[in-house]
Amino acid sequence: MSSGNDPETPKKVYKSSETVNSSCCRLCKEIGDSRHCRNLFSKGNRQLLATAEELYGKALPCDELLPYLLCRPCERRLNNFQVFKTTIAESQASFELKVKRCIEESPSAPHTLKSLKSTESNMSGNVPGESRSRRGLNFTSTPSTGTQNDFPQRLEISPILPNAAAEIQSNSCTENMAKIRFEIEKELLEVARRSTKSLLRERDYTGLRSLDFEKIIEEMKSLCPTVFVILSAMIQFDCNEDKKAAALALIYSIIMFKRCHELSQFQRVNTVLLAEGNASQELIERLNKYGFCLDKSMKYTIQEEIGSHFLDHAVELVKQGKRFVFVLDNIDWDVKVHDVRSDNQNRSVHAVATSIVFDRVTSDHLPDNGQQKILPLVI
Repeated sequence: MSSGNDPETPKKVYKSSETVNSSCCRLCKEIGDSRHCRNLFSKGNRQLLATAEELYGKALPCDELLPYLLCRPCERRLNNFQVFKTTIAESQASFELKVKRCIEESPSAPHTLKSLKSTESNMSGNVPGESRSRRGLNFTSTPSTGTQNDFPQRLEISPILPNAAAEIQSNSCTENMAKIRFEIEKELLEVARRSTKSLLRERDYTGLRSLDFEKIIEEMKSLCPTVFVILSAMIQFDCNEDKKAAALALIYSIIMFKRCHELSQFQRVNTVLLAEGNASQELIERLNKYGFCLDKSMKYTIQEEIGSHFLDHAVELVKQGKRFVFVLDNIDWDVKVHDVRSDNQNRSVHAVATSIVFDRVTSDHLPDNGQQKILPLVI
């Protein structure tokens, strides 16, 4: 009696489930409009297919019994995965140690008196066992004599530092640069401290309203004199201080913002200006990477802080006896999604815009028992 495991037994291929729809997405099984889907197995989508197979870990066969479509959400997921994979590869490559083949002593390394004497002794003549480079060229001896057509087999170079005075001068410059870097770091760290009360830390409405380039430059002069001297010399600040004050204050604010995000007074003002000017999302994201402004989503936070200030101002006006009226405006709009699914439907949004209008001219002295004049006579 057959046990059913005979390899010669005929086999039938059929769908694993009767609910499989050929018009659904091959990856997520969501059913959408086929006009907005791609053929996963077409020649133009080989990169998407390779990414999907890399995520799945196995090959995705092209079979007429299986779906072949790729919906837009899955396409975005695959593209995002490929971008994220590239980002990881680039970041890890930057962490790897780089190895460089070089001669026994680096030409750019500072020479000591001992090394200079050793170099001069090697250049005095050809000695047996003298060191050669990996290509057979001797960089410490004179070229061999020969005919005009002979290619020189040896090259001659002069020492990097011909005497001890040059070495002392180089070491002195290095020490001076180290001192300058130390002073710059010390000054910038002091400004970043909360106890310093920098002008760039005033991020509320009052601080944004009182943004002054001259005051920022005065702060840089008093708290970061070394930084001020260097930056002002780079942009030739003394030539035209009035026109270059904004540029110098912007450079200083970007440096401090990159060190401490709480010092964002300048960036908040730029974010409001870009948002009110209808700047594109791409432009704002690019400027945000350079420290010129904040992220576009911070626009609502800044507007909320500004609005809270006006609310406090309204309270003060009410305490002074000012009268006001509310102005309400209903706003309705529809948000339509690109791919309609059970958990992703079109929705209707209703909002109310509220504003308070105070009377600029008081009307308390006017009576309310009738009209004052006949309108035709007034006209």
